[in-house]
Amino acid sequence: MTTEVTNAPDKAVQGAFNPQSTAVSDQLPGHYPPPSATFEATTISAQVAPSSTDDAGLPPETLIDMYRHLALARALDERMWQLNRSGTAAFIVSGQGHEGAQVGAGFALERGIDFLLPYYRDLALSLVFGLS
Repeated sequence: MTTEVTNAPDKAVQGAFNPQSTAVSDQLPGHYPPPSATFEATTISAQVAPSSTDDAGLPPETLIDMYRHLALARALDERMWQLNRSGTAAFIVSGQGHEGAQVGAGFALERGIDFLLPYYRDLALSLVFGLS
């Protein structure tokens, strides 16, 4: 088994393997099979998926609605921080960074059938379910 790296684009890879040597000590550190091990030739192939016309199979209108909820949740969270810093709101529990997961979960649930029990960080999820 040999590894060809002489034409590798990254200089760090060149010289990493010594194809003339079979000694494990001449290879990169790590766990390697003994030099007497034999390997059958295999081919690895991959196929690139075609470009998506709609992200995750969702229509553009749904994606826009999801983004609207995501942006609204972030804007409300930032406003709560401003109120806290001005002394108007005694404390806040921020949900920043969780908006995408909450909006995605909210759109996966079905209004009128599914129900949720939001807690203090579930602002985006509550907005998706109709909180005004």
